Amino acid sequence: MRKTNRVRKFGTRVVTDLGSLRVVALCATAVVVLGALAHPVAAQDLVANDDRYGIPFGAALDVEPFGVLENDRLDGESAGENGVIAVLVSNVAFGTLDLAEDGSFTYVPGAGFPGIDSFVYRAEFGSVSAEATVTLSACEGGPDLFTCWHEAAFQAEIAALGHSTIFEGFESGPWEAVRTPNHLPEVVNQGIRWTSNHPDPPAENPISTTSGPPHTGQWAVYDPDHGYATGTISECDVDVPPEHCLYHDGVTGTSEGGLLYGVGGFISGMWYSNVSIVLDDGLPLGGGKIGPAHQFFGVIYTPGFTKFQVRELDGKVGQALYVWADDFTIVTDATSSVPEAETTSFDLSTGPNPTRGHSLVRFQLESPQAVDLSVHSADGRRVTSLFHGVAGAGVHHVTWSGSDDQGRRVPSGVYFVRLVAADALQSNPASARIVILD
Repeated sequence: MRKTNRVRKFGTRVVTDLGSLRVVALCATAVVVLGALAHPVAAQDLVANDDRYGIPFGAALDVEPFGVLENDRLDGESAGENGVIAVLVSNVAFGTLDLAEDGSFTYVPGAGFPGIDSFVYRAEFGSVSAEATVTLSACEGGPDLFTCWHEAAFQAEIAALGHSTIFEGFESGPWEAVRTPNHLPEVVNQGIRWTSNHPDPPAENPISTTSGPPHTGQWAVYDPDHGYATGTISECDVDVPPEHCLYHDGVTGTSEGGLLYGVGGFISGMWYSNVSIVLDDGLPLGGGKIGPAHQFFGVIYTPGFTKFQVRELDGKVGQALYVWADDFTIVTDATSSVPEAETTSFDLSTGPNPTRGHSLVRFQLESPQAVDLSVHSADGRRVTSLFHGVAGAGVHHVTWSGSDDQGRRVPSGVYFVRLVAADALQSNPASARIVILD
């Protein structure tokens, strides 16, 4: 609400009759400035801007006032500080949301959270209003550094940055030489040299694969010695143990060629294993405490790096904590750009890929237009329709459950998501591949 000032004069009238003379006097006149909250005055311009928030791993997202109104503007000034309120227009789809009028909100992801959610709010001030979309992602940070805890959000950020990726599932090639109980000091595959976190003396731990806890396929990678530490139990059984007491179980990947720009994988471990990702021997990034269920952790760093390490942080002498890793997506060099004459007004990406179930389809439009989004088999047969209608400008997310039009789960194999928009030629739609695993 805007504050207005009114000036009012008042005093005491004294009337005296002196015969035929009438005297009127104004006594004790005062001037008072009254400050009051008036009804909203008409604003010239109210602009609501889209927002993006990263959701912390294993916790609710709490955003303080003025929250979504922070970057909105009323006549060029802060909307939140000038009485603009936020009103929910379209609720989230995969969690619970509590949006307050002051722009603050709390979001709790639900059990089926696919990595990205969103809601639409309306900024209101009197008779003027404007709407904006708030995207909630399992990737925190930006624009140079993202830490992610869901593969679909990780893949969406990669697609937006325009980088290519390689997938490592530890299933074939040189990995066949390190099936438990076999192991080697290192394995090189697809330009990445894989070792334990302790390949050098005095530890010289090897690397191996196990059929125990793979995320997909038959094999996961691990250090069969599960880290290296020294010291006595009494010395190490303290709240902040010395560095030599910590095992730091996990695996390391080093680029044999150019820079890398991101890495993410599925990690499982003993209860309360505290896993993080370390780039180029720097500080631990992202991650958190996990159990035997596979948890995705990823880091994107746009300046680039050459080495990454999946590291368990808490296991110590007398309290060892083990980890295993599988299904890594490694972000390599940027893809070559499409010549300007060949660009279209939309783009399309999917993730996670490969997947055993749900996949998040992301497409972006530069302008509102009619869109047909569908899934096709490798032989061109239409499997199901994901969206058909008019979509607004901006980023859109649609989830495919891995089922056909009849609700039946599709067989494993390669499928293609196809996007046809009004601004694109029918003969040249956008497409993205999805691999469905058993």
